[in-house]
Amino acid sequence: MTPRAALAVVWDFDTAVGQVNATYPYHFRPAPLEEELAAVAELEQVSVRLGLTMTFATVGLAAEDLDGPFGAGDELRNVHAAGHEVASHSWRHEWLPHLTTQQVRRSLVRSKLALERRIGAPRAVEGFVPPFNRPMTWLARGEVHPGDRWAVPPAAGATLDSLIPTVAGAGYRWIRAGYGRRWGRARGDRLWPPEQVGGCTNLPLHHNGFDRPAHDLLDEALARRRLVVLGGHPAGLFRHGEEHRDLVVGLLEAAARRRDAGDLDVITMGQAAARARGGGPR
Repeated sequence: MTPRAALAVVWDFDTAVGQVNATYPYHFRPAPLEEELAAVAELEQVSVRLGLTMTFATVGLAAEDLDGPFGAGDELRNVHAAGHEVASHSWRHEWLPHLTTQQVRRSLVRSKLALERRIGAPRAVEGFVPPFNRPMTWLARGEVHPGDRWAVPPAAGATLDSLIPTVAGAGYRWIRAGYGRRWGRARGDRLWPPEQVGGCTNLPLHHNGFDRPAHDLLDEALARRRLVVLGGHPAGLFRHGEEHRDLVVGLLEAAARRRDAGDLDVITMGQAAARARGGGPR
């Protein structure tokens, strides 16, 4: 039977650790850190109202016994209890291309164990979302990107050629690696499909945001019976731009209507990976 169209929404839940590393490294303010936790709670409420499940990729350090906002243990437990998928976003939102192979492996293993311990679900964390969406270098496809430091010394985080097998070796079953418009073979297909690479399912990110282009991609997925993956940051709900709460809620409500009409499956990234392997919902 031909599968229906599917939507997977994945959130880069950076937490305070990730925001300090990536967004507010030297102009620190506590307000955005608290706003992100409030945004996760708001997303939970919206998902309950609409009956949707999503994926939250979180740094492992936030799962440790830390006071808020640096600790997000309660939020992670709530997300998991509500049926959402919890994935790893590394240990502390590292820039993977500049780490040694041993450091990459430690980040993968430590974050997975910390997240699973916090949500009380061994082996439940199956997915990995690289911080900063790096590396983007994929030598097997002739793609080299500045900043990945892929030449010397070679390390697991320097290229997708080495990172994806390392992720698989650490017990993960899927990875969200890169953007399709960066790969030559995908430029003609805005909805490039998942693929099996190095023991992992390589899941796409078709668009970051919930604006008009996101709706266009959802319409295209419905017409072609394909998967569309949309990404965002919970903290973006409180900022102007393509991740603002009004846009997020509007797109999720549109997806729920199409689901109720029988046209669309709204699934987690793990379910999308299982579908790509031939074991997911049809």
